[in-house]
Amino acid sequence: MDNQILGQILALFTALCWALNSTTYNILGKSIKSSSLAYARSLLAVPIVFILMLCTEGLDILSISKQSFFALVFSGVTGYFITDILMFYSYVALGAREALVILTFSPVVSAILSNRFFGEQLSAKQWLSVFLIILGIVIMVLDELIKNKGSRHKDKLIKGLIAAILGAIFQAISYIAAKYALNDIGPISTNFLRNLSGLLCFVILSFIPGKTLRQDLVFLKDRKKLIELLFAVVTGPVLGMSFQMLALRLAPVGIVSALSQISPLFMLPIDKVVFKKKISINSYIGTIISIVGTILMFI
Repeated sequence: MDNQILGQILALFTALCWALNSTTYNILGKSIKSSSLAYARSLLAVPIVFILMLCTEGLDILSISKQSFFALVFSGVTGYFITDILMFYSYVALGAREALVILTFSPVVSAILSNRFFGEQLSAKQWLSVFLIILGIVIMVLDELIKNKGSRHKDKLIKGLIAAILGAIFQAISYIAAKYALNDIGPISTNFLRNLSGLLCFVILSFIPGKTLRQDLVFLKDRKKLIELLFAVVTGPVLGMSFQMLALRLAPVGIVSALSQISPLFMLPIDKVVFKKKISINSYIGTIISIVGTILMFI
């Protein structure tokens, strides 16, 4: 199988993982602060990814160059710390599907940056695919966002939109930094160092006077919430991000980023079955457009 095709398939698996991941965080975020939720996720993710790294890649991470090390630390800070806090807030302020639609603009930023730093250029067909994927998801979600805007607090809605937009930008920057180091060490080792860097930021934040991150972790004593969080950890920073790091090694950043953003498509049946939401005709139209864009990417 062609490496780029394999990378695109892994990106699709990433999107499925993110759909399951964001749905769980949307549920947990209604009763837990976004910063505390992100901190707890990092605490649980780091040891799991470390064990996975030992089983698959050993301690190759010890041979990493200084340049790659600092690139991954920067990627972890922007991706697992700044982006997580911004996105967890937007999940609660906007809703999981609505927040994810803003993230669909991340591939454009990724493609521009990857062209600047790696010389990766997308063909006209690939740009068309990215456009269709983004257009479909925007149509699918924007209708619901507009329909429900009257029931939302205006200030919270605006803050949620700003947080999601900034999250999309920082996510793209994080992917570019991670791509830089992927030729030096394996995808799981890359994922581990990024996770660890994000966790260290939360540890530092927890010791700042006035912050209650450590006290807020008491929710981990709730068995139901702990199981839900573990599910989110496995689907997100463990499997989802590991798939994505491998996909970035095999395919251009813009393509991987675009395919990874089709999570809202997978969330349609989740919304209908789990949350009992009524799916509008615009959602189905948007779904068809995004699927056409995804298929075009593989032709």
